[in-house]
Amino acid sequence: MRTPTGCQALVEAMVIGARRTGGLTPDRADTLLTIMLEHPYFAGLDEPDLRDLLEQACRRPPATLADQRALVDDAQLTFQLLAIVTRSDAPPPAGELLEAAAELGISAQDATAILDAGTPPELDILNAGPVPEEAYLDVLIAAAAADGKLAEEELNKLVLFTCSRMEFRLLPRHEIEDVMTASLQGFLDHGFSSWLETLPLALPTADQRQTAYRLASEMIAADHEVTPEETAFMAELAAALEL
Repeated sequence: MRTPTGCQALVEAMVIGARRTGGLTPDRADTLLTIMLEHPYFAGLDEPDLRDLLEQACRRPPATLADQRALVDDAQLTFQLLAIVTRSDAPPPAGELLEAAAELGISAQDATAILDAGTPPELDILNAGPVPEEAYLDVLIAAAAADGKLAEEELNKLVLFTCSRMEFRLLPRHEIEDVMTASLQGFLDHGFSSWLETLPLALPTADQRQTAYRLASEMIAADHEVTPEETAFMAELAAALEL
C-alpha cells in the first residue's frame, strides 16, 4: 500500500540512483517525471504535487539507497523504476544496477529478472519516443489565429486547453506560454506560408502528424463555433501534413 513517506522515498531513490550512475541528466529527469505522472503507484496525486515532490528530492543532501531501504513501500518496484530512469539515455554498466539492487535488499537473481522484464505496460508511453511539443504548440497557435485575431482572452483559453493535454504533460505552464509567444512572433516575422513548408520536417512521423491535426481540430471545436477561416486552415494543415 502506498504511503506518503513511501512515495517520497521512492522518488528520492530514483534521484539517488540517477546521480550515482551517470547523473540526473535532463532526459533522465523527464523520464522520472513521466513515471510519476503515468504510473498507478502515484495515482491520486496532482501534477503540481508530483513536481514539488521531485524538486524536493533533487534539493535534498546526498544520500544512499541503503538509507531509503526502510522507507520505501516496495523495494522491487523502486528498483524497477530506478532502472528505467538510469537506462533512459546513457545506460550504466549492469554491475552498477546490481549494486543498487543489493543496497535495496534485492538479490542479484531478482534484480536480473526485473531488468530482463524491461518497461512495464503501464509505462509504454516511455517507448513512444520524444514528443515534439514545440511543433504541436506552433500548430495550436496557428489554429487559434486562423480567423485573423488572437485576443489575450483567447490566448489564455488556449494555454488552459494546452495544459490539459497529455502531450504537454512535461511542460510547466510558464514554458508553454513562452513557447507560444515565440511562435506567434515567428508567424509575424516570417509569415504563415513559410512555416507550413517546414512543418513536415518538424513532425516526421505519421503518428506525430495525426496528433498535431487532432490537437488543432479539438482546439478549434472547443468553442462550438467553427468559422470558414478555421475550416480553410484545417484543410491547409491537412495538405501540409499529407493527411
